[in-house]
Amino acid sequence: MNKLPENIREGMAVFDRAGNNIGEVESLRFGDEAVARGESPEGFRDDSLIDNLVEAFWPDDMPEAERAALLSEGYFVLDAEGFMARDRYVRASQIEAVTADGVRLNVERSALAKS
Repeated sequence: MNKLPENIREGMAVFDRAGNNIGEVESLRFGDEAVARGESPEGFRDDSLIDNLVEAFWPDDMPEAERAALLSEGYFVLDAEGFMARDRYVRASQIEAVTADGVRLNVERSALAKS
C-alpha cells in the first residue's frame, strides 16, 4: 500500500508530471490502515475541527472507491493555481517524489479528484 510521505508539508509547491507548477499543498491527512482492511472510516474520525471541515467539504459525488483510496493511502489537498481553479485531492499513489523544490506528481492535474 502506498503511504503519504512524511516529509510533505503545507505550503510546498506541487508540480505535475510535465513539471508544471499547479499549486501548493493546502492541507494533508495521513492514511489509515484500518480503511485499507475494509473497516469503516468512522472508526478513526476524532471529531476535530479539521475532520469536521473535511466532512463538510467532501464532494458528495465522489465515488466510494476514490474516497476509500484517499482515506487509506492518505492525501493532501492541492490549492490549485489559476482563477476559478478548483482544489484537488492528491492520493499518495499519485506522488512521484518529494524534493526540496516541492512535490512532483506522476499524473496531470486533470487526473486528480476535484474537491
